Amino acid sequence: MCGTYAHGGSTACSIHSINESVLIKLVSEQIRAHAALTELNEEKVIEALIIAQSNETQVYHAVYKNELEARRKEIAKLDLLIESLYADKVNGIVSVEMFKRQVMKHEQERASRQKAVTALEQKIASIKLNTDDASNRLRLVRDCASFETLTPEILFTLIDKIIISETQIIDDKRVCDVKIVYNYSGEKQN
Repeated sequence: MCGTYAHGGSTACSIHSINESVLIKLVSEQIRAHAALTELNEEKVIEALIIAQSNETQVYHAVYKNELEARRKEIAKLDLLIESLYADKVNGIVSVEMFKRQVMKHEQERASRQKAVTALEQKIASIKLNTDDASNRLRLVRDCASFETLTPEILFTLIDKIIISETQIIDDKRVCDVKIVYNYSGEKQN
């Protein structure tokens, strides 16, 4: 049954469904067919995986870099504020108590920003793209495709989601589109 309908009722979606045994058979066949295709065109599949991963990596890398730059600028501004406060204290413009409170406040903000910088640097460093990763993904597909019975582990390893359209009656038969979105390489539609 449609998950959106199950959680939100008729105001969220319509009540469309597919027989579980039919879905299991369809998904099993598609996983096996997908694995067979990856074996036939291994080089092209690896290249496609690398391109898809590269595009995703570039987007995340750019977002993280922009955020990192913004955090570094915030830290630089805080450093300037602290230096300015020190100069004001030396010149007698700011009292020692005010100076201590403000410096403590700015140092706490700086420490928080520095943690964010460190986390972003780690995220940027962890974004890697290589052929070995694509080969490992293909090996995973082949290993999972040799199943006798489709298990939840195989399903969750290979498939991100399954989208089932509303049922239509065509030539007195119930027909619906099923879209399988794999975790590693995009969509397959039936």
